[in-house]
Amino acid sequence: MAATILKIGSVDLSMITEQEGVRIHTAPVYGAEFTSITGKKYKKVLGERVDISADFNHVPEDMAAKIVNALKNDNVVVEYKDPTVQTAVFDRPEFESVPDFAASENERYWNISVSMVCPLQGDGL
Repeated sequence: MAATILKIGSVDLSMITEQEGVRIHTAPVYGAEFTSITGKKYKKVLGERVDISADFNHVPEDMAAKIVNALKNDNVVVEYKDPTVQTAVFDRPEFESVPDFAASENERYWNISVSMVCPLQGDGL
């Protein structure tokens, strides 16, 4: 069984992600700056912000529907690999779904673009 690269809710997109790619951007989140008794300024790292974006092309309609349904929540649990496996709760994602082509009357494909942000992953306050 292949390792999870991207799983949104219960929808495992790892196989699609290997073909299409996913971008994971992580940045530190700092608390307020403070000055020590020696006069040196410090900022404490509270955690990290994680942004994930991906484009999935030529997705069969049944899989496209599963992806879109998994994204329609205010908070979305996402498992991703960066290269270590992480799990985080993301704010409601932005996504775009565009009809790609119809192979036949019963077979349609979609292009799905996803962008999501986890504002603070880690210890927090």
